[in-house]
Amino acid sequence: KKPSPHGSKKLVMLARAFFDGLQGLTKRQILPNLPYGQVSFWNKTYSATSDNYEWGLSWKDISSFSFVPPTQSYWLSHFTGKLQNKEWKEVVGPHVAPILIAGCGNSLLGHHMCAEGWKNITACDFSDVVIKQLIQDNKDSEIKVDIKFVVADMTHPGFPLYSFYSVIDKGLYDSLICSPENHETLKKVKDGVYKVLMPGGKWVFFSLSGPAKILPGIEDNLRWKNIEVMKLKKAYLYVCTKKEEKASKFTKE
Repeated sequence: KKPSPHGSKKLVMLARAFFDGLQGLTKRQILPNLPYGQVSFWNKTYSATSDNYEWGLSWKDISSFSFVPPTQSYWLSHFTGKLQNKEWKEVVGPHVAPILIAGCGNSLLGHHMCAEGWKNITACDFSDVVIKQLIQDNKDSEIKVDIKFVVADMTHPGFPLYSFYSVIDKGLYDSLICSPENHETLKKVKDGVYKVLMPGGKWVFFSLSGPAKILPGIEDNLRWKNIEVMKLKKAYLYVCTKKEEKASKFTKE
């Protein structure tokens, strides 16, 4: 059964408000508190539109970092500076490393990475609607991408332990922190990410929120060897490196 035109139109407008908000959020703008943690919301939204949204950052923004020097004292106290001169490949791992794009939506991030040489990408989302769309779009496209599109919920991903060298998130965490109701869901997502990462692997995610809001929720000396932060023009980049007893082969390249 298709959603009603009126309901679909409203969902599309609300979803676009979220995506557009990520594109140009100012301090005075507030993202709408919608049920981003509910699969039914996203299934209805993706059923109503197949437009691609890049959730705040384009591939150009990501592939060519534009570093903005820190200005706030809290930021200075946590900033390591290690990411300043790194390229995307150095952050997420070599082209052969197994990479998971979590909460992929219909972003084309994985497609761009494939075009740049990455060969072992899995893209997952808990919306079966958008995953079916991505699979069908790839079948219909003249240029195929070698990406495994999988229906998976990061609160209980279902992937074997230590499956991925890096987990990339360009919207999942940010959408969930919009509402305090998602507090427990956020904890489960962090648990899910940690479980599927290899020792020495990296959780790479983007957020509109700065360290003062994000770091208290992710700092964990028992799990992370270190957390690096980078201020981009449109967002912040956080890279959490998992502690390791023995480095994987990908951490040595």
